[in-house]
Amino acid sequence: MIIVGRILLAVFLGAYAGPISMVKSTWIPTDNIQSVNGLQEVSSTFGQVIGTAGVTALLTALSGWKNVMLFLGVVAGIVTIVWFLSYKDNPERPVQLSSGGSVLAPLKEALGHKEIWLLAIGWPGTTLVWIAFTTYWPTYATEIAGMSLNAAGLAIGMIPIGSFIACLVSPTLTKIIGYDKAMICPWGILLCVFYFVGMSTSNITLLCIMFFLAGFGAFAFVPIAMSVPWKLKGISPAAIAIGITFILMIANIGGTLASVVVNALMDSVGLQRALQICCVSPLLFFITTIFLPELGRKHEEREAAMKG
Repeated sequence: MIIVGRILLAVFLGAYAGPISMVKSTWIPTDNIQSVNGLQEVSSTFGQVIGTAGVTALLTALSGWKNVMLFLGVVAGIVTIVWFLSYKDNPERPVQLSSGGSVLAPLKEALGHKEIWLLAIGWPGTTLVWIAFTTYWPTYATEIAGMSLNAAGLAIGMIPIGSFIACLVSPTLTKIIGYDKAMICPWGILLCVFYFVGMSTSNITLLCIMFFLAGFGAFAFVPIAMSVPWKLKGISPAAIAIGITFILMIANIGGTLASVVVNALMDSVGLQRALQICCVSPLLFFITTIFLPELGRKHEEREAAMKG
């Protein structure tokens, strides 16, 4: 039941991205999509940090998980009502909800682009190792590696900090470099290195550095990769929304499968070796994204020069 619940949650997390993509298509010029994606991920990672830090205080103040969940539900309801009453469509850039006569037309259009498939297939490789480490590494560190709880918490806490900073700076770095793939593909290899080194040492300084870099790499490509659908020629806003939804749904399911993979491996090779095997999963992201076409700033400049 837990696995089914997590899969349903993954589907929901992917589905909510569709309406957000439609809002972006309405209000945000394509040239600014990477920066807006970065700000969106910044707020998401910041919320994770605040939520993790504040959950203990909420539990104490509200006397248990049930009251905490009820409180968060009320907050979510209030935010939803405020959004419903305050949001207005952009009259200068109306969005068509369908790109054809059938309601399935946007899905067919989105899945007709190889870029959507390449990102969707590869992304679970990064989410699997992320969930595996943030869930199981503290147990390994304290029960097998002999680290104190404080040291393990300090090390693993560097992951969301690295992710937060990555979301802030990666759109700017990508514009400076001029090549989107330079901020997408390499992380599939680098993440393997960072996580594997993290499994090979108990030095707290090195662990903090490696997990900071792992957190950075886990989100550095996100604002850039999520801008790819907007850069596909001739694609409709509805297909962009469906494509983003499809990518995130598959990515989140990959994270959900982390517990299945780790538990299955633990039974045969133990927790340490199970996590070491999970370190290889980001290679899937590298293998698929290496086939993405270059759609960055320098590519756009070359196309403009050829037309001129």
